[in-house]
Amino acid sequence: KSVLLASIHAIEGIIWLSFISLSLDRIKAFITRPKTRKIIEGISGTVLIGFGVKLGTEQL
Repeated sequence: KSVLLASIHAIEGIIWLSFISLSLDRIKAFITRPKTRKIIEGISGTVLIGFGVKLGTEQL
């Protein structure tokens, strides 16, 4: 019984990782576009600046 459950779990893991791998391959073309990269970098920069401002204005 335990071997059956372990086998099912392993098969689910293989299917899940295969799905993620195929999905990321398709998303790669979208993410590597210059316009998309610029937007992602802008959002990341804004978030980091926001964290810096919050940290700088926080009282000890």
